[in-house]
Parts: sequence; structure tokens; C-alpha cells
Amino acid sequence: LWSPDSKWFFFDLVETGQDPLSDRRVTTINFLNPATGDICRSDQTFLGQWSLSDVARWLPGDRLLIVVSNLMQSPGERPLGADNLGAKIYTPCGETLSLDDRFPEAILSMPTLLNAGSSVALQGETHYWLMDPQALSARRLDEPLPGTDDRLAWSPSGEQLAIYQAAAPGDQTTP
Repeated sequence: LWSPDSKWFFFDLVETGQDPLSDRRVTTINFLNPATGDICRSDQTFLGQWSLSDVARWLPGDRLLIVVSNLMQSPGERPLGADNLGAKIYTPCGETLSLDDRFPEAILSMPTLLNAGSSVALQGETHYWLMDPQALSARRLDEPLPGTDDRLAWSPSGEQLAIYQAAAPGDQTTP
């Protein structure tokens, strides 16, 4: 996943443990600097095999936002450890910043891309949130409440967010 300015390439890498009899897999967060060929790895690792590029978005200032929740898991998989869950910002070859203390509820997903760089929509356990990617401040949207089949899309101008909620089977309301 390329940064918007093409200065960094983010990729996850799945590695197996040193024990050849173990099936322990760990996913790591890596950044490639294409100008130098240098690769740096975050200290953060994820137990198991994950495709983190599906839950990652670049923010302004060469910062990568990754939102991980147990919703990503397939049935029967071991739950992720609490230290792996939540919304975190990674700076290539630098620090990791958790956003969990900035929200009064757990952030479960990032259903949309940035709207021209001024906001990112996040889905919490009970509400949607709009986060300013520069200040990392967020405001809660009171309506609608998140559903399981919601689809979100920014208008081309980036000024409006459409949230389509499908009706539940047997529901007589119009979406």
C-alpha cells in the first residue's frame, strides 16, 4: 500500500516461528523506503496470519492508520490479544500511537477512505465517528447507529457522507 506521496510502501509479512514443529505465525508491519531500499519494521506484531493492508489507510504526514478488531476473524480462530486491538497510527521507522484513549468506545472498523484528506469515518461499537487526520480529534455522529451491512461513501467533493443501511429480513421499513 503506497503512501500518497510515494515515499513509503507499507506491507505486512507473515513469519513462522523458529520451531519447525510449531504452526505459530506472526504478522509484522513493515515499511519500505523505495529511494534507499531500506526496510524498517514496527515493534507491533499480530499473532496469526492477517492481511493488514485491508484495514490500513494512509493519513497526511506519512502516518498509517490501522484498525484491527476481532470482527476480522474467521469462525474458530483464536481471539486477538487486547494489545493488538483498536485503532493505531504508525509512523514509518518511528513511533506507534494508540487512538483508543481518544474515543469513549472501541473502534471496530474504518469503513471509508479519507474524504479529500479532511476526515476519516470510523465505526465504533455504538456510533460512527468522524476523525480529523491532522489533529486526531473526533466527533460522534448521533444518527444513524451502525448496522452490520452498512455501506459508506464520501461525495466527490468530500463534504458529504452517505450511509446506506439495508433493511433486515422481514423489516417493513424502507432503507
